[in-house]
Amino acid sequence: MLGPLLRDRVKKYLFFIGKAIGKTGINPNLFSLMALPIAMCAAYFIYVQDYVLALCFIALSSFWDSIDGSVAKSQNRVTKFGNYLDAMLDKYVEVIIYFGFVVSGFAVESFLVIVGSLILSYAKPRTAIVVPIDNHDWPAIGERVDRLLLLVIGMAASIIYPAVEIMSYQMSTISLVLYFIAAIVLIGGVQRILYAKKIIEGR
Repeated sequence: MLGPLLRDRVKKYLFFIGKAIGKTGINPNLFSLMALPIAMCAAYFIYVQDYVLALCFIALSSFWDSIDGSVAKSQNRVTKFGNYLDAMLDKYVEVIIYFGFVVSGFAVESFLVIVGSLILSYAKPRTAIVVPIDNHDWPAIGERVDRLLLLVIGMAASIIYPAVEIMSYQMSTISLVLYFIAAIVLIGGVQRILYAKKIIEGR
């Protein structure tokens, strides 16, 4: 739900930065692909539990994803494949980052987040197979920006409070945050199914 709001607020600033980078002549698709090694660095630092550096690389990968479209626009090289590649790379980046949590001891929590986010993302293209739809933002919580903000806030909190106590039970802050994100994407998936039902039955 926060994605469209944030895009509208920072769009002109991102285009300015993307235009400056575009002057280097770098291929926009190659620029987009560079988000993968950045995400790998984030996953490594998550694995070694250096959350300060992990947050830096997560922020950098998100920033990278936010300006690659502006790089393409500044060069008049916007293509349908570029749009497709950008969306696919978003998924790869997210999976890579959560893989860092998998190998650092949060396998179940990370699995639930990834599965939930993939189902949330699949709801829209699956509907397009059933009935024709336009490319508008669907109302649902747990979208990529929502997940990213919750993860960043949770990781930052875990640096100060590595564990929390819930009813005399001590739990890792990271584990709690991942379970919370998983719950959010589960709710968002249900919201999208209900929204798809409304669209399909209205045709």
